[in-house]
Amino acid sequence: MSSQPVGKQQGFTLIEVMIAMAIFALLSLLAYQILSASVKNSEMAQEHTARLTAIQTAFSLMERDLSQILPRKIAEKEAFLSASETSLSFTTIGSYSASAPLSASDLIQATWTFTHHTLTRSAQSLPSRPLKDSSPIPAVTLLTGVNSLHWRFYSGNWSNNWNNKNAFPNVIELVVTLDDIGEIRRLFLLPQTIEEMNTESAEKAPEQSGTESAAPMPLNGESVINE
Repeated sequence: MSSQPVGKQQGFTLIEVMIAMAIFALLSLLAYQILSASVKNSEMAQEHTARLTAIQTAFSLMERDLSQILPRKIAEKEAFLSASETSLSFTTIGSYSASAPLSASDLIQATWTFTHHTLTRSAQSLPSRPLKDSSPIPAVTLLTGVNSLHWRFYSGNWSNNWNNKNAFPNVIELVVTLDDIGEIRRLFLLPQTIEEMNTESAEKAPEQSGTESAAPMPLNGESVINE
């Protein structure tokens, strides 16, 4: 009886398979952690961008309201600018077409209010007050997570209150503290202050041109040649 040689065994041992599975699991875990961190960073960046956009939108809208503020009272006893610790109310110009003449229907009573950690803006069409049986116009929430908010007014010196019913301050400062960003300060120049600054700049311009010979200003793509 002849015996046949037994061939060499082919394949992986159990230990080799277990080592390969452990390496694969480790690589998968590392890949998952990298992907998870990337997604989390992307979400945080999107949230931060959205937050900054909301802050900029609120300040831009407030700047637009205050830059178009008007000396108008709804009632004789009211002030041009009604200010309290938590609210600021005044008459301003709403959205209208610049090509059309300004009319009374373009005026609104804008009220900015800080309540329940939010900054809201409400607008009431003028010239007449709403009817008693009419539903109130809902306020628009522009900022959330507001820990504190207060105003300061400048008219020769800074004050935390504004009690002059027949005049406006030169500058209004908004100091707001947000829970995620911290304290933010913003100055708003009122129209009379901007007009005075423009007038002062226009008066200084001829004096400077008389004392110094101004060089011609080149246009885009051109250069000045001194002969």
